[in-house]
Amino acid sequence: MKIVTRLGALLLGLYSFSSQADILHVNGYYQGIGIGSTQIDVYESDSIQFTTLYGRFGYQFSRYFALEGRIGFGLNDESTPLNGIVYTQNPQDGSLSSEFIKSEIDSSLDLQTSIFVKANYPISSRADMFLFGGYGRNKLSYNEGA
Repeated sequence: MKIVTRLGALLLGLYSFSSQADILHVNGYYQGIGIGSTQIDVYESDSIQFTTLYGRFGYQFSRYFALEGRIGFGLNDESTPLNGIVYTQNPQDGSLSSEFIKSEIDSSLDLQTSIFVKANYPISSRADMFLFGGYGRNKLSYNEGA
């Protein structure tokens, strides 16, 4: 958690520094880093949440339209619930028996990729509102023993 706090402070410091500069709205390539949160629903009311660090890159076609990609990874591991019914077949007579299990394993977010179409609307000379939508994919890994 300390690394997340330090990165957050660094990002806020960079924002403060850049907010003092004149804002130039030009078309072309841009890049940056960000920190976010990813929540994944696992089973009924259970979910896991990862703090993510990502790099972003994009191309600003006009003042109002951009295409943006992101690639990142999770900064924390989460205990993931495994709840469900396990069926076992008896080898002698072929009968099935069932048992409800409730367990947990450790999981981590190894890779997060996404691509977005981004619509900007200027609200002042220094700020835009934006709306974006697109596609994202997460690669998780699981380790036994939570």
